[in-house]
Amino acid sequence: AGSDCSASGSFCVGTYTGNGTSPRAITTGFQPDLFIVKPLAATAANWRSSSMPTNYGQFFINTAQETTGALYTTLDATGFTVGATNNTNATVYYFVAFKNASNAIKVGTYSGTGSATNVTGVGFQPDFVFTKNATNATAQQAVYSLNESYGDSSSYFYDAD
Repeated sequence: AGSDCSASGSFCVGTYTGNGTSPRAITTGFQPDLFIVKPLAATAANWRSSSMPTNYGQFFINTAQETTGALYTTLDATGFTVGATNNTNATVYYFVAFKNASNAIKVGTYSGTGSATNVTGVGFQPDFVFTKNATNATAQQAVYSLNESYGDSSSYFYDAD
């Protein structure tokens, strides 16, 4: 895998070419708390965070949570391990991995109420937030909000190219 990891060990950007072997370890040089993988194909990006159980993963698009390890299996001390969906033979994959960093990056979960929810415990005012329903029974699309968004505006992720 080719990668450009930061000296601080808090983020890594890289590529790998699928070899059809599953599971397959991808090295970042640190244990990430959030990573995103996008194949060089008309397929949506997917992600996993350290707050998710082993074998869980999510697509940003309107797809239910994946819980069988087809996207990801484990977080590792020096990276993460992908399943068969993220390691198709001869497919090029791009990834970015982040480590929780004070006042910069934080992953977590919260329980929704069906109404507006004030999420606490982040520890700083984020410039970018994304969230997705963590159920494998109901397909939901991830949403995000930027500091530059107007008021309570948010947007859906979508780009399969």
